[in-house]
Parts: sequence; C-alpha cells; structure tokens
Amino acid sequence: EWYAERVRETARLVSEKKPDEAVTKHLIDSLISLRRKNADAAFQASLPKLQMIARTFRDTLEQLTRHSDVACYALISSGEGSKGMITLFRDSAYAPVLQTGMIAVFEAVVDGRTTPNNVLAARRADYDMLTKELTALGWKEQEVSLFADAQALAKSPPDQVCRMVREWFTAHLAIQDPGVQHRLLVESL
Repeated sequence: EWYAERVRETARLVSEKKPDEAVTKHLIDSLISLRRKNADAAFQASLPKLQMIARTFRDTLEQLTRHSDVACYALISSGEGSKGMITLFRDSAYAPVLQTGMIAVFEAVVDGRTTPNNVLAARRADYDMLTKELTALGWKEQEVSLFADAQALAKSPPDQVCRMVREWFTAHLAIQDPGVQHRLLVESL
C-alpha cells in the first residue's frame, strides 16, 4: 500500500511537470518518514542486519568523502533529504551506495518484525571496549571526549567529523563480543 501510494504520488508530480529534483526529494522524504516510523523494528533486528546498516553507512561516508568532505558532512549533519544529498541520489556514481544504505535499514525493519530481539541498553563496560577499539585506531582521550560532546563535534571541521564517524563505526564492527557489539550498534544507529 505504501509503495502503491508513492507510485501514484510520483506519477502525479511528473504529470504536473515538477522538476526531477523535486520528485526525487519527495521520494527520499517519504522513505525517511517510513524509516523513522519503523525505527523500533529496525533496532530489534539481528546483529548481522545491524552490522550491515553500520557497514553501509560507514562505506557511504567513505565514498562521499572521495567526492568531498562537505558531501560526507552533509549526510551526517542533515541526512539524505538535504539538498546536496538529493543531488547525489540523482548521480549514478553515488546513488547505488546511498540506496544500499536505505535498503539495509528496511531489511533490518523486516528482520526486527519477523524475529525481534530484545533491545538492551549499552553498559559502561561496553563503552570501555569501544574506547579500546577506538584507541587501536589512534584515537586519544580528547577525541573520545569530543565525540561525546555533540555540540563541540558539530563545530569541528567537516573532514574531522567524517573521519571520526567512519572510525566510530569501524570500531563498533571490530568488537568481537556479539552482545557488546549488538548493544552498542543499537545505541549508535
């Protein structure tokens, strides 16, 4: 039903001769709304599905960084519905990786609805393990503190924010204990 309604809306926008960018924006905004509405189910997904979300997000940031630090930062700070991201969704070089990230979320939603897992809060010991992985990536205490302060991080240069967010998810994916990794991924995603 949701898909059929989006097809009707898209056909209407096209018949009204709306610009392609406006049609793409409408579709992306609809997907974002659907994702938000189903976030609880995604968080109840299995560890492999959560890992896929984290991996595709990190990989998307890596590819966007090759385009520009500004593009990477736009995804982190403003999401897929921002003007810069809408343009990249229409670019064949970036659309596949952006779409893969959205698909990973919806696959997690289906998984979480089919076989829901308990969502447990991360523990202090989990964050200690994450800090150990971040340290192995070269993070110092000041970077861990910066990442924990959203306002200070938002004032950091785009290249620093992009690197840190990529490494944040790389560290999550390196954790060997499945329970710890699952709890941390739910918190971070």
